[in-house]
Formats: sequence, structure tokens, C-alpha cells
Amino acid sequence: MKLQRIRGVLMCSAIAMAPLLATAHHSVQGQFDVRKNVATEGTLTRVELINPHSYLHFNVKNAAGKEEEWSFETAAPLALKRAGISVRDSLKTGRSYKFTYSPARKPNEKIGLLHSIVLEDGKFVAVSAGSN
Repeated sequence: MKLQRIRGVLMCSAIAMAPLLATAHHSVQGQFDVRKNVATEGTLTRVELINPHSYLHFNVKNAAGKEEEWSFETAAPLALKRAGISVRDSLKTGRSYKFTYSPARKPNEKIGLLHSIVLEDGKFVAVSAGSN
């Protein structure tokens, strides 16, 4: 009887939290213009391995040649590993990388959805959170 009560409480809690979890995950197409694909280069400053999406932060030169900090959303840590990216071995802060991304829909936001990156050894790796 006690076990049934605990199951009932857990089930009610899960049902009550479902709307919160559903709104926590955003629409990639709503935030980024996935019809655009921009190629650039930047210096990696920080890596955040977070589920359901990871974030890579780069210093990227703008049209005037001034560096700006940009944040790029990408796939989950396990998906990056499956794609062949080991953060410890493949991505090093302070180093420059070429990559492609879809820009934010809102003008002047310095964020993007990362599509691919070229590693130091020349390996091209397709990575995207768009299918997650």
C-alpha cells in the first residue's frame, strides 16, 4: 500500500512538471535563421558541455576587424563525442578554428547555431543541435 502511494505521488509530480520541461527546450528554428549558413574563423575562449546542448564561445572579428565574443549552440556532449570531437583532445582554448553556423534571428545578437568545425588536424566535423 505504501509503495502504491509513493508511485502515485511520483506520477503526479511528473505530470505536474511536464509543462515546465516542455517549455524549457526552445525551438532552434525560432531562435536561429537556419536558412543562412555563415562561414567564419575565431579563437576558442570557453567550452560548456551541458545537456541537451553544448556551447562553444569564440572571439570573432567583426567587419571592422574588432574582436567580439560570440556563443554558439551545438550538440550534446555525447553527440559531440560520437561525431569525433573530444574536448580534451580536439578543442583547445586559445586556438583558432574555422566553422559554419546559422545566425540568430534577432539582429545584433552574438549567438549562432554551430553546424560544422574544422579541427586543428584539418578534420571537418559536422555538429549541430538542430536535430536534437
